[in-house]
This record gives sequence, structure tokens and C-alpha cells, in this order.
Amino acid sequence: MDESEIRKWQQSTYKELLDDLLAKGVINKILHQEVAGHFEQLELTDKRVDGYSVQGLPKTDETKAGKISYTEIFHSIKVEEFTPVLYLVRLVQAFKNKNPDENDLSGFLARGLRTLSSLLREPVFAEKLERHLKNSDPKVKTSTCPIQDAADHTDILLEFKGKIFRIWLFQFSDRGLPHDIERVTGQRGELPNGIHVLCPLKTELARSHDQKIKSLNTSSLMVKKLKEKLSLTSVNAVKARENISNRISELEIKIGTLGNDLRQLEKDIDFEIEVIAGWYLYSDKYIMRLCNSFTASTTYEPYNAVKAILMKPKEYLSEIHFFEKGQ
Repeated sequence: MDESEIRKWQQSTYKELLDDLLAKGVINKILHQEVAGHFEQLELTDKRVDGYSVQGLPKTDETKAGKISYTEIFHSIKVEEFTPVLYLVRLVQAFKNKNPDENDLSGFLARGLRTLSSLLREPVFAEKLERHLKNSDPKVKTSTCPIQDAADHTDILLEFKGKIFRIWLFQFSDRGLPHDIERVTGQRGELPNGIHVLCPLKTELARSHDQKIKSLNTSSLMVKKLKEKLSLTSVNAVKARENISNRISELEIKIGTLGNDLRQLEKDIDFEIEVIAGWYLYSDKYIMRLCNSFTASTTYEPYNAVKAILMKPKEYLSEIHFFEKGQ
């Protein structure tokens, strides 16, 4: 899967792609009607099929629906046929097969659509990585599958210059840190032997960027309205004009600060994230840094040392300690 396909989805709405599946005979009218109803409930019907639509999903009770694996459903669809809408259709079918009397399907779909962001990163990352490494090793090979993901804690298996690397793709965040530590230290299942490569993605940078853009646009609009209000305010209304002018000054200072923050964030994001049609993906610069590490590294940190570092907070907090801050 490459980025051109992801950009192509954005040209259509959820309804249009669903109608297309019906026209091609991929789904019948009954399934079409049911899925269309869930799209209405999730407010997706007329939205473009992109990452922004996922960010705007209404809050629901996101049912897990037993042992249905989003990863397995994702990988079961041929790359050349994949769209987020077909993925959701397959989720509906799987859910109905497992839970024929369950009504809370929309929550299950919402969770599946949120999960899609991370699932999309794997094939795009693998394709880019393999393409960049071919210059160093024409026999380089990457593979992704739900079995190795679940059983071996491996998102992408890379064969490069006679070595096998197990690549972990995950979002780095304060909230997810305890979960990441548990996985790496084997508390959620023993890790297989081999060379493991941790590739954290700081998606919070992109989210912060989006929030600041919205704040900048809102503040700029407020300044425009206040300047219009000021022009209509009588010169004799000294106090009112002063208040409006002060508010404009405050907002203009805020706009300047937001502009500086955005410029710094854009530099940081450039090395981490590429936003394609609203989906947060690993940037080319990130993957190039990783490729340089593959070609340069010949020694690797021993797992016991890594595990000891990550277990330190737990060990420290499990014992009595005295410490002093300041005076």
C-alpha cells in the first residue's frame, strides 16, 4: 500500500464508496442498508474518507465484541481492494457472525476506525523502508501479518543483509508509556529472541499542531471582528474603544506566540510525522534516519540491560525511600 491510494480515498465520501461496493456486487442491499445506518449514527455518511473523519467520531460505548481482531480483518483484505469503507463492511460482517443478537455495533465500528490509523502505518512504513534499503541490499524483504504481530510482538519483520529485525511501531505518549514498558519488559508475553527495533511515533506533535492551527484561526477571526467593531464604535466612547483595542492587542500577542510555536512544531514534525489526508504516518526523514541506523549499527543493546532500565521506576517505588526537594 502506498500513499497515492490513501490520498485517493479522500476524493470520495463514505456513502459514495459504500454505494460503489453495492454497484460492483461486493455487498448486497441488506448489508448496504445496515452499514449505511451505522454511518449515519457515526456521522460519517457525507464526510470525506480521511483521517480527519476519524478524529471527529462521536463518543460511543466502543464495544470490543469478543475475540474479533481488527488486525486480522485488516490483513484479510487484498491491498489493491482495500478502502476504509470495505474494512468497516468486513467488521460488520464479522461482528454479526459472532454476535447476531448484539445491537451495539456502532461502538465496535468506532473503535475499529480509530484503530485503523495505526494499522495503516504498517504497510506504508514497510513499503518505504524496503524501497530505501534496496540500494544497500537488493534482497531486502519486509513482511507484516497479524500472527507475528500478536504472537511475536512484531509489527514488521525485516530481512536485511542476512539479519532479521523485529520492528515495533507504536505511538509514544505519556498515557501509553506504562503499556509500552510492560510490552518491552515481557509482562504481556515473552519476547522472541532476535534483534528488536523500537520505532516510537510522536503523534502528539501533530495533534498539538492541529490544535494550535485551530486556535490561530479562531484568534485571527476574533481580531478581524473586533477591528470591525472598533471602526463602528464612536470616538466619544473612549472606554469602550480602549477595551476593544486592549483585547485586539492581547489577541495579536497570542497570534504571534502561536506562530512561533507552530514554526517550531513544524520543524519537529518534519523529522517525525507526515500527515497524509489526515492520517498520521511516519515521515520519509524518520525512515531515512532508521535506514542509516540499519547500515551503520553492528552492535545492539543487550535485552537484560534494556529491561533493567525500564523496570527501575517500579523497583524504586516498591521500596521505602526518603527524598527531599528544595529547602
